[in-house]
Amino acid sequence: MKIAITGASGKTGFRIVEEAKQKGCEVRQIVRNNSVIPQNLKSIETIRLSLDDKISLDNALKDIDALIIATGARASIDLTGPARVDALGVYRQLQSCKRVGLKRIILVSSLCTGKLIHPLNLFGLILLWKKLGENLLKTNSFDWTIIRPGGLKETEE
Repeated sequence: MKIAITGASGKTGFRIVEEAKQKGCEVRQIVRNNSVIPQNLKSIETIRLSLDDKISLDNALKDIDALIIATGARASIDLTGPARVDALGVYRQLQSCKRVGLKRIILVSSLCTGKLIHPLNLFGLILLWKKLGENLLKTNSFDWTIIRPGGLKETEE
């Protein structure tokens, strides 16, 4: 099975890449142009692009069996990040999947997605934008799974 993982250089994405490789999947990492790839994953096929670039995104998703969307806005003073990444970015990826005929999509979202009263929403209403991204995926066009992890840590315990 050949899978593409967007957001592969992020805190969650690179763990997904590691697990997929251990399970024997053929992996294509899709990352932003300025992303840093961990040393142990540098030998894996990596495509650098902007989600705004339809042609590059379409080419990156060709010949793929499944897409794991692990993109996510980072906490920042730029409060537009969640709208741009967790809603519009997901939308752009789904449109690309439709164009190339990719049906299997796994979206890594967040615990408490959709809740208005939550501390995470202090960062640009991130949980509301994540809910919109989830809703965009829930169509008949895709065989989809949404994962809502919570309490992720950067160390293994």
